[in-house]
Amino acid sequence: MYAFAANKPITVMDPDGRFEVQWIGRVSYKCGGWVNAWQYHLGLLDFFGYLVQEITVKESYVTCKDGDRRTDTFDRWYEAAPVGPGEKLIGDKDGMATHMNSVGWRAEVTSVLKLFRAHDASGVILWGRQVKAAGENQYSTYLKPWWWDFGLEVDSGARKSWNDGWICCCGMEDNGEPQHMP
Repeated sequence: MYAFAANKPITVMDPDGRFEVQWIGRVSYKCGGWVNAWQYHLGLLDFFGYLVQEITVKESYVTCKDGDRRTDTFDRWYEAAPVGPGEKLIGDKDGMATHMNSVGWRAEVTSVLKLFRAHDASGVILWGRQVKAAGENQYSTYLKPWWWDFGLEVDSGARKSWNDGWICCCGMEDNGEPQHMP
């Protein structure tokens, strides 16, 4: 299990020191599952805005029963958390579900974060909560915001979590009950 922010392990701060992405810790589960906790240190904000994330999730694995059938998943969405004057810290988490009876070789979650003033991130409140996997109490959408690539952000950061592989096939006990054999 690995956690990176930008190209440095664990934490990174942008050049002017206003925005820090910090890894807090993780819980690992058998069969490729995990949860990572992150904190975003925003410095001292003097405006209302949104911390908007482009989240990308990828997985590759095969089931033990059908070893020749590969499953590759990919998902991308945007989620936004409102921020305001004086706010310094926002918590976040990412993770991957456990895949019993599988052999996996890559599971990753990547987040590109951008901090926008409210007037530069128009329409965020109209997103509602479109993405079930998005963070709690955050606006979310599958559509890339029209303003995402215009360079309007006040600051930005990135983080990435991944698991390089697992083997989690199960055999049978004498009584017919599945027995986990990693």
